[in-house]
Amino acid sequence: MPGFNSMTLMVSDLKKCTFISAAGKSRIAVRDASFDFICVRGFGKTDIARGDVVGSADNAPTIATEFTAQMVVLNHPTVITVGYTPVFHIHTAQVACQITAIEKKLNPATGEVVAENPDFIKNGDAAIVKVKPVQPLVIEKQKDIPQMSRFAIRDSGQTVAAGMCIDLVKK
Repeated sequence: MPGFNSMTLMVSDLKKCTFISAAGKSRIAVRDASFDFICVRGFGKTDIARGDVVGSADNAPTIATEFTAQMVVLNHPTVITVGYTPVFHIHTAQVACQITAIEKKLNPATGEVVAENPDFIKNGDAAIVKVKPVQPLVIEKQKDIPQMSRFAIRDSGQTVAAGMCIDLVKK
């Protein structure tokens, strides 16, 4: 993967894991919290940052260039349209992401499709949207690892929406 470095490290239960570094910054967070601690040699405290992901060497964490999400608008002062770029809080990462398409508007109670390709969504609406992160992002599909698929969307100091990744495009 261009721009990403990978190394093998050992964790407390002696499983091998993969370490991913993106754009000069380390990317590590625990995918499987079944172990007590991680011992990494050759890295300083400043090399590991919020949003970093550690996963199995056999099944490395997924870096997404784009993902499809199901989300619910909780408290937004206006409407959300294509081009909106808030901060997504995914696991411990905080990454600006742009909404590139609003594919479907859903009934929040039943999940049935109310409208295809709506122009906007507003408070109380649920929708299927395409999202493009402005920098590399580790996220998983809801059906694979639910804990790594959920996110909150924050803008102007408040949570405006929440959702989960249902599909993604791998880097």
